[in-house]
Amino acid sequence: AENISIDRKTVKNSIVILIENKVISSFCAGVDSKKLGYIMYTLMIKLKPNTTDKDIKQSFTSLNNIFYCAKFFGEYDLVIYLYAKTPEELDNTIYNLDKKIGDNIIDTQLLITNKVIMWRQFTSGLYEELKNNFK
Repeated sequence: AENISIDRKTVKNSIVILIENKVISSFCAGVDSKKLGYIMYTLMIKLKPNTTDKDIKQSFTSLNNIFYCAKFFGEYDLVIYLYAKTPEELDNTIYNLDKKIGDNIIDTQLLITNKVIMWRQFTSGLYEELKNNFK
């Protein structure tokens, strides 16, 4: 409200409308995982044809270290972001994932996050769209 010089109630009402219209689907906190001793890993997976979203989604209910999974177009079909404190914890997560969907996996690639260079919640275009909804 202060940044765009409007009343707080106007902002609140606009946020409620954005939630009702499912433009805002959730709220989250930005956490510096390294300060808690976690390393973020990206696991890219190439799946066998005809693997369903249901096959994949059901597998994640018991895998606590995974916080994001998305389907992709391109060389790899799935990207998974996960946290682990130790190599053993990472290995355990990958082992359990393999037990659940290993029959559907053709290939994997594991990337280790060294440091975040840039992160933003909203691109300038998205920010402008949201800001204009408050006016």
